[in-house]
Amino acid sequence: MLRLVAWLQVLVVAATISAGCGASSAKRSQAALSRPIPTSYPGAAASKSDLARWMGATAYAAGLPPELPVMAALAESGLANLSGDSDSLGFFQIPARIWNKGDYAGYPDKPELQVKWFIDQALAIDQRRRLAGVDTKDDSTWGEWIADVERPAAQFRGRYQLRLAEARRLLGS
Repeated sequence: MLRLVAWLQVLVVAATISAGCGASSAKRSQAALSRPIPTSYPGAAASKSDLARWMGATAYAAGLPPELPVMAALAESGLANLSGDSDSLGFFQIPARIWNKGDYAGYPDKPELQVKWFIDQALAIDQRRRLAGVDTKDDSTWGEWIADVERPAAQFRGRYQLRLAEARRLLGS
């Protein structure tokens, strides 16, 4: 288990550094090696950094940029697992009337299913974007990628890209 945690730490730090975060982010990422990355949901009382690192490690293991779910969750919920009377719930404000069934049944109470939903949607869109010739390694396109997952109203599509620096900070702290 410790070997897996160490490997995930290296993967997230390498992804953060290779994404061109700059020297100060790289130093923060190296400092983060002393803190274990949660391999399972770290809990409702976890820090934003621990939640981001959990989401990022899960996304990276699935072949996605670790920043992707963090950017989405920051824009949709402030990186909080929102509940209540609304139809849109969780970190990604997933519409319950559409998604609270099948593979995602019970997602409002299961953060792991929320991240699975995001990753499944992002992977499907990744295939379409690659076929269209979009360079999915180009971080300037990630906000649009997330918008394709989240499907907000047109005037809100640009809000995801604005969260890249904050996502990187949380992943590296």
